[in-house]
Amino acid sequence: MQSSTNTVFSNNYCCGGHGVSIGSLGGAAVDQSSTVQGLTVQNNTIVNSDNGIRIKTIIGLQGLVSNVKYVQNKLSNVKNAIVMHSDYSKAKGGYTGDNLQMGSYTVQI
Repeated sequence: MQSSTNTVFSNNYCCGGHGVSIGSLGGAAVDQSSTVQGLTVQNNTIVNSDNGIRIKTIIGLQGLVSNVKYVQNKLSNVKNAIVMHSDYSKAKGGYTGDNLQMGSYTVQI
């Protein structure tokens, strides 16, 4: 998911890939093309994957992820269940440190 507003991704079977990902997210400014807002990921099954659920950003770019809900998703044989990759352009990611606004996060399992 690169950008979306008020989207529901539900009742899917994902197998052998990278799981359910938001991004790589970012642009020159926070606008419609660099925003994921009001996303519900619900009742999906993710199996035999590298990742379960993931948010990917790119250092030096701007973007917004807000009001994202992961509800009743089933993960099986997943290497990394929950991933927040702060610099997807680097092989190992890393902390951006610049203009990073942290909000509140709730994970319901």
